[in-house]
Amino acid sequence: MLIKIDSPQRLLRDDDPFTDAEAFPNLELRFEPRAGILWKYIAPGATPHFSHELLDDIRRVQDRIRNRECGGYASTTPVKYVVFASRMPGVYSLGGDLRLFRRLIAARDRAALMRYARKATDAVYHHASNAGGTMSFSLVRGVAMGGGFEAALAGNVLVAEEGSRMGFPEVLFGLFPGMGAYTFLRRRVSAVTAEKIILSARNYRAEELYDMGVIDMLCAPGEGEEAIRSYVSRQASRPGAIAFRQAISRCQAIDREELYSICDSWVETALDLPADCLRRIDRLIANQDRNFAGPAEPGTEAPVRLANAG
Repeated sequence: MLIKIDSPQRLLRDDDPFTDAEAFPNLELRFEPRAGILWKYIAPGATPHFSHELLDDIRRVQDRIRNRECGGYASTTPVKYVVFASRMPGVYSLGGDLRLFRRLIAARDRAALMRYARKATDAVYHHASNAGGTMSFSLVRGVAMGGGFEAALAGNVLVAEEGSRMGFPEVLFGLFPGMGAYTFLRRRVSAVTAEKIILSARNYRAEELYDMGVIDMLCAPGEGEEAIRSYVSRQASRPGAIAFRQAISRCQAIDREELYSICDSWVETALDLPADCLRRIDRLIANQDRNFAGPAEPGTEAPVRLANAG
């Protein structure tokens, strides 16, 4: 049976390990035991970027999925599929915490910047590497920029609703997407196309990315969740397809040390940014502050506008 519990609008089984005393204040979780789908949403009251607190919540959920499959919890209902999405109107994620980056760069705090970068890298690594034997989905409804696009690409299956936009603006302010962008794109498209997407700094429409082979499933607005349920239902009667997906994951295994090496280069690049690039980051922070005013009232949702929107 599904029950509603007090902390923000989570619907979970009362015998499920995700309902114990440790909360996930930046996430909404819903478990559908019959299908084995764990829906993991960024809560509408969370920040639109990956804060330390949000990354900590994501990691705790990932740890519990692995512990559950290893018999660490009494519940015997397996999590077969994990969907990462967002409840923030018009926003999947704006990516890394630029305000934090700016402060740490100014303080020359390499250790703190590295801790953040490694934490973000671990989050996308576990989403990509089938933690606990699960298949991962990313469901984009709105804007996914920078690290938000990286997080979406990390899913085994990337689903987007029409009208969503994704891109990597990092080169505009002297950086590059350093938490897995190229690694994850190369699992989907050619090296030339991956490089073009990253270096163009374009804000791509979901329809374009679907035609390029970056997005696996494109659906009408509001139909993303049902599209995933339909996909899962079809897979349930096709064990060969599930085994094939697992084989693909083994053939395209993600090397965590490779990801770490890339994120280390990102840290060094960030610490060496010249003054003009830092001013561009300041302008982007101000732009995000203007265009993201927190959760909208129901029925008033509007897409977030970004400076480099194409």
